[in-house]
Amino acid sequence: MIRALEIVGRLAPLILAGAAMAAPQDYVVVPELSSVSFHFTEGGVARAGEFERFTGTGTFDAEAPREAALAFEVESGSIELGNAIVEEFARAGEWFDSSNHASITFRLTALEPIAGERYLAEGVLGIKGRERPISAPVRLSFGDGEVEAEGDLRVDREAYRLGTGASQAFVDIGDEVSVRFELVARPVE
Repeated sequence: MIRALEIVGRLAPLILAGAAMAAPQDYVVVPELSSVSFHFTEGGVARAGEFERFTGTGTFDAEAPREAALAFEVESGSIELGNAIVEEFARAGEWFDSSNHASITFRLTALEPIAGERYLAEGVLGIKGRERPISAPVRLSFGDGEVEAEGDLRVDREAYRLGTGASQAFVDIGDEVSVRFELVARPVE
């Protein structure tokens, strides 16, 4: 009996440390180490842009990835296209309507393991007050206390009524926009 208590006493810190490692961890996205960019076609020509301001928080447990949570918000007015006139046009009512809809949101609803670092992320994307389900493969990697997530979302701009008004007569933007995210998140302290 004394020997069993001695063994338990020696193993207890290891067991508790293992339990602590398996516990869910809260994370916050580090914007200065992350990026949200997008690719589209204009008149058949490939174009790119990015959003400069965004925030995100989440919870992840490597032992229970299906219980992951993520809330991500992009400031729609922070669009960067390399041309101030085009950027103002993108912020206007027929496009992002940034004065009335300041945020683009994503809320994770499911994270399914595929293989290794690959997962299928399912969620709800909100743009201009319209929310639609969306899914995308994502790669998650862990190291040095950070989580890195990267992937691509395919967004049907017409589903969110982006550029579906009179501006279509002047600008020929493809129906699908590819949004690339490369995020670095650190544990909340």
